Amino acid sequence: MMIRNLLLIFVLFINVRVFSQVTRFVGPESVGSGDGMTAANAADFLNTNFWTDVQLLLQTQPVTVKFIAGIYSRAYTEKRLYLNQKGHAKNQLVLEGDLNNTIFTAPTGYETSAVMVWIYNSRNITVKNFSFTGNGSVNYVLRVTSGQGGVTRDILIENCRWEDMRGIIYGASGTAQSTTSYVTYKNCTFKRIGLNSGSHMIYNAYDSHHISIIDSHFEDCTGDYVRFRDNLDYAVVKGTTFKRNSGFADYPFIAMPLFNDIDPGDEIFATNYSFTNNTFTNAAIAIQWF
Repeated sequence: MMIRNLLLIFVLFINVRVFSQVTRFVGPESVGSGDGMTAANAADFLNTNFWTDVQLLLQTQPVTVKFIAGIYSRAYTEKRLYLNQKGHAKNQLVLEGDLNNTIFTAPTGYETSAVMVWIYNSRNITVKNFSFTGNGSVNYVLRVTSGQGGVTRDILIENCRWEDMRGIIYGASGTAQSTTSYVTYKNCTFKRIGLNSGSHMIYNAYDSHHISIIDSHFEDCTGDYVRFRDNLDYAVVKGTTFKRNSGFADYPFIAMPLFNDIDPGDEIFATNYSFTNNTFTNAAIAIQWF
């Protein structure tokens, strides 16, 4: 009887070890030993070997990577944070900032950056408590896409802020491609975004689907605030506030455009849109198909 109980305790111990949450730490640069095991020894957030090790851990357990307080401008000035083929179908990867203190900046005076944070061919990832700011020229700040036979799905972007980014060319964030799906923005804030009419807060396009924006806030954009272009299906905007102040052109808050500039056209409207319990302030057109 005693031996059987000991075996049971051992099995339970093994199961707890296998399914326990693992936490690692990164910073704007490596500190201490740089092994990422503690905040005092945070790894460089651009260290590809660190992210390879995280992916190995995900094969057996969920992983949270905490981004310690600091200025992560190197994602703009040096190279993007590129999460390619990361995540796991069952074990979630959480990227968690120090609320209001993990700040990705785009300083002026540099060449245009294509993207600062790119989630590509990845799945089951949460990004939370990140702040983005700065007027440097950038195509996309945080982009979620897929390609080359890959799939990106089950991405949650939560409690993130994009503010005072007047150098954004296309989107503060956005999704694209038919194998990109189930991307949710929740409790996010966008304020004072854009360079011209081609700039948007969230730019979704090219057959991605099941894209949801929930309980968020959009204020002052130089172009369409949220764009769902070309067969962007199952688009949801719920419980969200849209506001335009003086000094910003009167573009739609939610837009579904087609750009059929060839004959015959190659872009189509989707079928499923749900826009509910939203608040619109000071716009000639709140929702537009064109």
